[in-house]
Amino acid sequence: MANKTKEECDKIIKSGVCHFTVGEDLGLRLMEIAQEHLTEGNNPVKALKTITESLQGCPTDLAVRILKGEMVCQLMLKLSR
Repeated sequence: MANKTKEECDKIIKSGVCHFTVGEDLGLRLMEIAQEHLTEGNNPVKALKTITESLQGCPTDLAVRILKGEMVCQLMLKLSR
């Protein structure tokens, strides 16, 4: 929303719908954020929730393996136009 006016941003927020583009490295970014919650914030619950709530359907045990570095989180993006 960086290129939008305040009025345009307010309208988007009020509508409750926002479209955005994610990059190919989304999985890596989610993992980095989760690991920051774990290592810097000392908050394992928040770290797990970062993964499980961002990747709907991801079970906790799989999120733990991702946080431990035993698995790499790779996302396949479906592009629609």
